[in-house]
Amino acid sequence: MMPTSPPPDRPNGQPLVRGGSLSHAPDGRLYTLLTSSRQAPTATTMQELWNRVSRQRYPTSWDGVAPGQGRVIYWTAPVSVECGRCHRPVGTYRGYQAGADYGVVEDTARQYRSADPGPAGGHADPLVRGPRPNPPHRLDGMIAKSARQTRIYFRCPRCRTGQPPEPREYERNMHRLGKQLFELETANYVLDDAPRGPGRQ
Repeated sequence: MMPTSPPPDRPNGQPLVRGGSLSHAPDGRLYTLLTSSRQAPTATTMQELWNRVSRQRYPTSWDGVAPGQGRVIYWTAPVSVECGRCHRPVGTYRGYQAGADYGVVEDTARQYRSADPGPAGGHADPLVRGPRPNPPHRLDGMIAKSARQTRIYFRCPRCRTGQPPEPREYERNMHRLGKQLFELETANYVLDDAPRGPGRQ
């Protein structure tokens, strides 16, 4: 991670938390303050935001300082998502809250693109990668519009189903899952095959 130099203090002596960084609010919640973006949070933009802000180290003096003016994104602690059948980890995720909007992001600083960025060392950013051969999830629905209209399908790396056999998938509504992770405050989330009707998680 690259260190980030602190900006000047506020007139009252409190550190001025830079927009687009990670710090802890007075209540201990991890947050990112966006001071310039007016774009509504979506599955894509929130994943890109987490990829970016999780790459750097930030001054510890910023912890405990209340967010300033702007859009505040709160993040949960990392959550291990596990298959309910074989209990193998699917991946590590975080919930996010942006006002009344919730969702989830994969807990990684790497960015994966649909097109190969080139051979190793050929891209300016070593954390930008090409397509993943076995991604732990896929998204469907209004991905570029709203997490409320986005479905996330988690893929177990071990279990197979159907003919021909395909990775077992678990479907969740991204908004409801993100909200649930905040409510549960859990380090582990076990997937199951329960039917997902209206209001279900």
